[in-house]
Amino acid sequence: MGFATSEVQIAETETPLHRLETVYRRLTERLATADTPQGALRNIVDGWFFTLEEDVLAEGGMAAHAVQGLLQRTNDLLEQRLARVTSLAPRFSAALRGYRRAQAEGDVATPEGIMAWLAGQPNVAAHAKRYAGVKGDLDHFGALNFLQGILAVLRDAGQAGLLLILLMKLTQADSRDCTS
Repeated sequence: MGFATSEVQIAETETPLHRLETVYRRLTERLATADTPQGALRNIVDGWFFTLEEDVLAEGGMAAHAVQGLLQRTNDLLEQRLARVTSLAPRFSAALRGYRRAQAEGDVATPEGIMAWLAGQPNVAAHAKRYAGVKGDLDHFGALNFLQGILAVLRDAGQAGLLLILLMKLTQADSRDCTS
C-alpha cells in the first residue's frame, strides 16, 4: 500500500516506552519498505534526494549534465521542503545537509556516520558529527522531532506514510497478573 513500516518491541529493560530515543533507534533499525525489508532509512533518504533532483529537472531550464547547477537547485528545494522540520528539529535538518554534502564530495565514511547519527545510534564518530554541524547524541526530547523529520522525508520520497507497530513484551509476572 506504499507505507514504510517498522515494528518495535517494547520491553522494560531493553526498549522502555518512556525512553523515546531508544524507541526511535529501534524504529529506524527495523524501518522497512517494499524493496528493503529492514534498515531502509538510508534508502529512503537517498530516494528523497533523488526525488528532489527529479523535481528540479522536471521544472525545466536545466540540462541533466549541469552537475553544480543541479546540486545547488536541489539544495534550494531541500531547504524549502525542510523549512518546517528545521523549526522543530534543526539538528535533523543539519545532518541531512551534511549527509548530502559529504556524498556530493565523494566521501564514503562520513555519510555512513551521519546516517548512523540520524538513526539515533549512540556511538558515532566525532568527525561525522562535526562535519554535519551537530553535537551530542539523540535524546528523549529530540526523538519525537526526528520522527517528524522522517515523516516529512517519507512523504516527499513518495511513501504513503509510516505504519508503526508497538509490541509489548510481557514478563512472567505480567502474564500471571493477566490471568488472575
